[in-house]
Amino acid sequence: MEEKYEINKSTLALIPIDNNQTQIVEKLSTFIINRSARKIINENCRMYGSSYQGRYDGSTELLGTKYKNPIIISEINGIIFFPTLSARDARCCWICSNSIENYEKRGLKTLIKFKKASDVLIDCSYYIIDNQ
Repeated sequence: MEEKYEINKSTLALIPIDNNQTQIVEKLSTFIINRSARKIINENCRMYGSSYQGRYDGSTELLGTKYKNPIIISEINGIIFFPTLSARDARCCWICSNSIENYEKRGLKTLIKFKKASDVLIDCSYYIIDNQ
């Protein structure tokens, strides 16, 4: 059974485990739900009044880029996530941009330090995070 998840001000990252499970990292907890990260992002765009494609097109227009654009999940709550890979890639992590304090290279991975929350080591190069 798939579970729904509402992205909120405490949500820091969505980290795919496989095609049907995602690790949710919040300020005070970490847990797994039976839903892909991509579905969670898509559903939350709709929940907050748009579609993923509408959010993507808006980012493309504002930034002039077409690849790995940040997505505004909720304007009212200031929730913006960016993908670590192509959003179509099942391995793509989604990171809350306004919650990052710092990030460090750790071999081929990146340690993301969030404001007033735990650190998360993600399987993504430092250079990709730095570019985003």
